[in-house]
Amino acid sequence: MLISFTAFLRESGGGGGDAMTTETKTGRWEKWEGGWSRARKDGRKVYHIRRTVNGRAYAISTGCTTLKAAMEHLKKFEADPAGYRPGGDEPVFLDERLIEELLIWSRDVKRNSPRHIYQQGRYLAWWAEVLRGVDLRRASLQDHILPPLEVAGTARQQRIAIIKVVYSFLRKAVHRIKTAEDPTFGQLMVPQSKPEQARRVGAIARAACERRNAREPHRGSEAGHEPGT
Repeated sequence: MLISFTAFLRESGGGGGDAMTTETKTGRWEKWEGGWSRARKDGRKVYHIRRTVNGRAYAISTGCTTLKAAMEHLKKFEADPAGYRPGGDEPVFLDERLIEELLIWSRDVKRNSPRHIYQQGRYLAWWAEVLRGVDLRRASLQDHILPPLEVAGTARQQRIAIIKVVYSFLRKAVHRIKTAEDPTFGQLMVPQSKPEQARRVGAIARAACERRNAREPHRGSEAGHEPGT
């Protein structure tokens, strides 16, 4: 795997508390006015906005590596939280940094269980390998997403679900890509499990039967007799 997901879950401790700094194997996190910053391997910090506005939680990487630039982004965010976009057309790769950012969002914003997050991490690591060097902005469904799914053999449902989570996160949570840059949007569906498929087919059949019965008059009425006579 690209990072130790179990260590991430164990050491991050839920992300709560009032500590100004948090040390984990994935790096050193420090609080700033807008949220948290993380020290990268090259020593530079990346500033993340963590705010809750009108009941909606935001966890957005500004992409900024200086406090001055991050403060400018914070001003833009505070002016219009829902409309804030980090901006830029730089490549987006499914690397260690993005995986960690997504898992923190999954834990802190989506409130997923440690077990669920661990499973997400497993499939994210798989996608990171098969999409190594691929700019997610320019990835093609036919060229980059479907081919590895065809040869994977197992866990197709989980693999599709997590890549859709990745693109949804980039579109709606951190606003790093546009809908037009999401090759899974409206095109790649998560396969349903067989019990769910059976349930849906049964419901559709029952609904069709009820509609047919509602349209058809009673046989007795058709013969000119009142029902029951």
